[in-house]
Amino acid sequence: GMQTGMQQGMLGLFMNMLMARFPHLDLQDYKDKIYSAAEAQLNCYSLRLFTAQTPEEVFAEDDDAS
Repeated sequence: GMQTGMQQGMLGLFMNMLMARFPHLDLQDYKDKIYSAAEAQLNCYSLRLFTAQTPEEVFAEDDDAS
């Protein structure tokens, strides 16, 4: 219902922001990671877009997070 619609909207916004930040990015490289991300992870990726210099930095694993 409403939760699914909100998550789809958030996903769409993230994709738009990602393409604006990295216009030559091949989304196929990250498609599985993006579409399987939980809401909290998508929020994290979105925040990283502001400081990341590369797409790899956006999608880096949080190995040091506990």
